Amino acid sequence: YLDLVFDPALKARCTKAEDIIFRVKRIAKSYLTRLIQRGKREEVFATTESTHVLVNEILESFRALMNDWQLTEKMIKDIKYAQAAKD
Repeated sequence: YLDLVFDPALKARCTKAEDIIFRVKRIAKSYLTRLIQRGKREEVFATTESTHVLVNEILESFRALMNDWQLTEKMIKDIKYAQAAKD
């Protein structure tokens, strides 16, 4: 999943990739909005923060987490490659 989302050459290989990613984001945003609004209605969430702000913060945090994950995976691969080259 991450390889696809963060692949810089994806646009060149698949002209619909940007549209697909946009639709996935829109679906995630819609789902989170409904979930948070329901939680507020049912008093599961005790917050006065706007749903829009909460959704954006959740998605931004997820995006940062995925970016960190990708960087970590690359670092692990680089370390393994360096160790193999040393042996």
